[in-house]
Amino acid sequence: LKKMEWQVEKLCVEVLPYDEYHSIQRAFAHRPQPPVRGGFVEVEVCEAANLPKMDLLRSVDPYCLVFLSDLVGESTTGTLSFKTSVKHKSKNPTWNEKCELPLQERSSAVTATIFNKDQVTADDLVGCVHVHLSDLQPGVLLDQWYQIINPDMDARKLAKAMIRLKVTLHLTQGGVPVATPASLGGAPERSSIVHGEESVTFSTA
Repeated sequence: LKKMEWQVEKLCVEVLPYDEYHSIQRAFAHRPQPPVRGGFVEVEVCEAANLPKMDLLRSVDPYCLVFLSDLVGESTTGTLSFKTSVKHKSKNPTWNEKCELPLQERSSAVTATIFNKDQVTADDLVGCVHVHLSDLQPGVLLDQWYQIINPDMDARKLAKAMIRLKVTLHLTQGGVPVATPASLGGAPERSSIVHGEESVTFSTA
């Protein structure tokens, strides 16, 4: 974009009279700038079910790390990632813990990773889920169960492992919240269960 702006400016210098060029330049400098678009994603890590055993005691001490990621899965929120509490010896933990993650330029999905807290060695990855921002309606709460996946683990161990997340996308323009059907009372909360490639969505209104 910078290169394109420079090329246009160079062209104007070459074809416009000096006074006219600088008059246009001054007018452009004082032109009101478009409002900056931004916002945040509100995430509630509710619960998980059927987590696999991760140690010799046939148990798991899970916690969840939540962040915004780009198209290749890299974090775009850095140190602003959110970590839940650890639930000791629980294959069906309940958290009900919330966070807000600011949107970044490259953000394309909410990624929730479940780890097993290990007191001896490094924490073990149980699996993860991705909620794509393109699937979210601004201002509409999505309450959904997601299949936990981990390519490095036997798929049979995660066949029934799931996590429930509540996710809401909030957009702003120039620092002001953007009006949405939900904020005007016109859109109900959406809930669904996702397992593999199948999903069932229903309105809670």
